[in-house]
Amino acid sequence: MATMRAIQMTEFGGPEVLALAELPVPEAGEGEVLIEVSRAGVNFGDTHTSNLQNPVHDYMAPGSFQVTLTACNAGGCSTVSQIVTVPGP
Repeated sequence: MATMRAIQMTEFGGPEVLALAELPVPEAGEGEVLIEVSRAGVNFGDTHTSNLQNPVHDYMAPGSFQVTLTACNAGGCSTVSQIVTVPGP
């Protein structure tokens, strides 16, 4: 079976929770396509999520950032987005 190298994230956290893994190469099923990814980017939203009622994130640089909150329960999900401005020191 052919394998590929992949980066996996199995827990919440920063870059320290990203781990290199050897996985079987996926196969496209009926009505599906397989896309080869040679490079990918990872940003804050990909690694930092929270199930806390009032999560806080410390931004390292001033600027304006789009923040998205998605809250879910058994009845479904609701999402809101807003631009927040982080002042300089």
